[in-house]
Amino acid sequence: MSDWQLPNRFFRNDGNNIFTDISEKSRLNDPRRSFSALPLDFNNDGLLDIYVVNDGQENQFFYNYGYDQFEEATVRVQLSNHGNGMGVDVCDFNNDGYFDIYVTNIFRYQPNAFFVNNGKGVFFDLSRQLGIDNTDWGWGIRFFDADHDMDEDVYVVNGFDSLDGEGNRNRFFRNDVDEFSNISSELGVDSNIQGMGLEVFDYDSDGDLDMLVGNREGSVDFYHNTLVETEVNVNWIQFLLQGTTSNRNAYGSVVVITCAGVDYYRYHSGVNLFGQSYKPVHFGLDNNDQIHNVQIE
Repeated sequence: MSDWQLPNRFFRNDGNNIFTDISEKSRLNDPRRSFSALPLDFNNDGLLDIYVVNDGQENQFFYNYGYDQFEEATVRVQLSNHGNGMGVDVCDFNNDGYFDIYVTNIFRYQPNAFFVNNGKGVFFDLSRQLGIDNTDWGWGIRFFDADHDMDEDVYVVNGFDSLDGEGNRNRFFRNDVDEFSNISSELGVDSNIQGMGLEVFDYDSDGDLDMLVGNREGSVDFYHNTLVETEVNVNWIQFLLQGTTSNRNAYGSVVVITCAGVDYYRYHSGVNLFGQSYKPVHFGLDNNDQIHNVQIE
């Protein structure tokens, strides 16, 4: 449990509706001002590690050794980021089978970080090269395939800039494989009403994902997705996961589908700034009409 005012806490589920506070034993009781905590098995050993995003202090990565023991290993895996960290999300932007991490910051203090996983236990910050380092005062973030072209785009909502009291515009970046393109204005989703919370979900069950933004200085914004209401890129699939021997909402699952000989990856964390989601895992399928294999771990 991340906390902005108190040390973080970690509760072990012992079954029978009993949780035990093992924050000190697990070494996860850090006193920094934390906004988000992301569980992610970064090295595929079957144990969920944790990346903690801190406000005004160094972010931290905790390696899971099992037996309720974690070790702080931020520098070792190159996930250091001393900004005003707010939101965090995961995607596999280049479709190489390794999940990447994006963190929102206040740009005039520290650019956003987009940590790309090299598959060998080390991350590299490529936010500037990919054109997603500056979202002003970043808060909520979500990766999702908005246009069903089989890669994940990203939407970032922005709060206020204390220098002038004005809101910063939200940013929508289309994934163009080698870079991201800012098409916020073109889509009409560049509101500046000090956005903070964000969730994407298929509200009308038509197969594409819509956006809901919680604003600090105004009412909620809802954006109905019309990008795929044409005769192209219409196919899609969603998986509503339920754990059996694992946790009921199957958090931590990796879903892989194979289309035309290519694997596509999604990570189901449920994590979001100011909230949590158990919505289905979504894939746009472009014009593919067959899925040759599905794998859920």
